Amino acid sequence: MVSQLSWATLADVHTKVVFVDGVYRSGLVRVVGRNAPRECATALLAAAAQLQPSIATLTVFSGQLDGEAAMAICTLHGDILRVQPTSNKGKKPRSFASKFLYFHDPVVPLYDRLVRNHAPKLLALAGVSEADFDAASAKYPRSPGADTTYYEHVLRVLLLWEALAAVLQPGALTVKGIDHMLMRG
Repeated sequence: MVSQLSWATLADVHTKVVFVDGVYRSGLVRVVGRNAPRECATALLAAAAQLQPSIATLTVFSGQLDGEAAMAICTLHGDILRVQPTSNKGKKPRSFASKFLYFHDPVVPLYDRLVRNHAPKLLALAGVSEADFDAASAKYPRSPGADTTYYEHVLRVLLLWEALAAVLQPGALTVKGIDHMLMRG
């Protein structure tokens, strides 16, 4: 299984990068450039000693999203973005970073333009207001290394999680389920 590949060789990390980019359509080549998969894999391998243990700690959340999990995810996403190449236009592979983390643990909310655009509508339907978002931002401030755009997205997913958890049976809620709702709008 691809997720069981090690972080020890460029070939293994490159396979993970190509798999995640292809399956989850993260647009890595579009964002970073033609050599993006190799550049990203090389950067991830160079930072493997820092990233792999942090990614492994996501399992402590057992697929349950809460404030602590959300902030850990945002910090780790920022750590991955920091080591990734930047496009000529100054873009970082934000979507790829979320999908790479999700590939390792499904507690991580997926991010792309589609889900970003659908989140406000679903939050409104769930009765979550901008004041609720502001309160969550104050309760869970962005860590210094976290990407602002992804942090705001994860907060919105957390608010949607909390709203749905209040009406669904325990165990019925997953981040993957929320991701599907956000993708469909």
